[in-house]
Formats: sequence, structure tokens, C-alpha cells
Amino acid sequence: MENYEDPEEKVRAEFFAELIYKYEYPANRIKVEVIVPDRLPTDRADIVIFSDDDCKRPYAIVECKKEGVTDAEFNQAIDQGVGNAT
Repeated sequence: MENYEDPEEKVRAEFFAELIYKYEYPANRIKVEVIVPDRLPTDRADIVIFSDDDCKRPYAIVECKKEGVTDAEFNQAIDQGVGNAT
């Protein structure tokens, strides 16, 4: 996690913690800022949840946005998430 003062980073940190404490998902199977293969070098997934301890098989990819986004920003997040997952 980079800068907790950034509203998007706050959302990502809270969701990361929720995955571990509320849903009891193993922390070693969760990675942040993961480079997405076959995308531009700067493209990174906010959170990738893996189904294996070696973190080779992605289970879910999460795109985080600050709270209170516009409809256009929400749709952009969907596009980013889908792009990162394919």
C-alpha cells in the first residue's frame, strides 16, 4: 500500500483488511499493484486474490476507486477491471 492519504489507497487498504479479517482469506494469497500480463507496462491490478499459495492462479481481480465516484468513473473502473482480468 502506497499512500494512505490518497482516497483510493484508503479504499484498497480497507478492502485488503476486510478480505483477511472478515472473510478470513489467507494474506499470502492476496497481492496488490500486480503487473497485468499482456497490458501496458504501467497497467497494474489494485488487488489480485489467488486460489493457490504460489500465487499462480488468479481467483479474482479487484479495481479500487475512491468513495463517491461519478457514474463515468464507475464505468471506467468496470472497464479497467475487465481489461485486467482478460
